[in-house]
Amino acid sequence: MTPRSAGFLLVLVLAGSAAGRAAAAEDPAAPPAAGEARRAPPPPDRRFTDLKSGIYDCEVRGMICSACAAVITQEVKRLSGVENAAVDFDRRILRVIVKPGRVVPVSQIKRALNRAAGRIDLGGRYLLGEIRYIP
Repeated sequence: MTPRSAGFLLVLVLAGSAAGRAAAAEDPAAPPAAGEARRAPPPPDRRFTDLKSGIYDCEVRGMICSACAAVITQEVKRLSGVENAAVDFDRRILRVIVKPGRVVPVSQIKRALNRAAGRIDLGGRYLLGEIRYIP
């Protein structure tokens, strides 16, 4: 047996062992081992329909430059109920601060993103991704 074939054999042995199955379990894209059922996906995150007073980080997809970030910030700041808004272009995050006692529907944020895309006029769209409440 050559050293190269010994390494291949070790990989095969590990793949069939409990340690190999545990490593595969860490990779959700890995197919289940023979005789094992595929685990159910985690429950979906809570989807926001309204942003109540507080701070939220919203993922924005489709930004290609800092001008995109500036126009998105301007459009979201214009919304009724928004105290402040800022885009972190490097992280692709829009931080929205909603005024105390106010509610901003997520649909308004999406419309603001559509208006911003029209103002930039690069033929793209901005999509709202995950929204996280910042306590």
